Amino acid sequence: MLDPIFLLSEKQWLHIAKFPFPEDDYILVYQVKRHPRVLEYAKEWAKNTGCKVREITAEAEYATKDNRYMELSPEEFVGAFSQAKAVVTTSFHGTAFAVLFQKPVRTMMFNAPGDYRALDLLRTIGLNDSAITLDSEPTSSIIGCIPSNLANMIKLSNSFLKFE
Repeated sequence: MLDPIFLLSEKQWLHIAKFPFPEDDYILVYQVKRHPRVLEYAKEWAKNTGCKVREITAEAEYATKDNRYMELSPEEFVGAFSQAKAVVTTSFHGTAFAVLFQKPVRTMMFNAPGDYRALDLLRTIGLNDSAITLDSEPTSSIIGCIPSNLANMIKLSNSFLKFE
């Protein structure tokens, strides 16, 4: 059974989306569990690919940081994922939205209990290589993300819930 975000199609999510960074080619960073290496990884990947880095966070911070956005609406959150060239995240939902919008995704794993949901999703849809560690090095290109099993898993989830 997939997460409820997959109960809506990409098209349905795009219907509500607003685009906070429409002019940029960017790698989106979304961290729930923060670690400096995640942003470093994204910056290295961006440098290799000619993209900018945009970070969204729900954390309240008093100091403003360049390219970190803390007050996106839910519609802008969805739009930020849909328009990104790639995503680096520590979050299950960051992973899920990247997959939904077929974005290359790198999900940083910390060998902690919170990792299992994102790792399970990536394994279920055949994107095992998208799980990275603090020691991982970024690739020199942005390669498309085609989950091998996502459509079938969505269909099974909908059938289980009797939506089909």
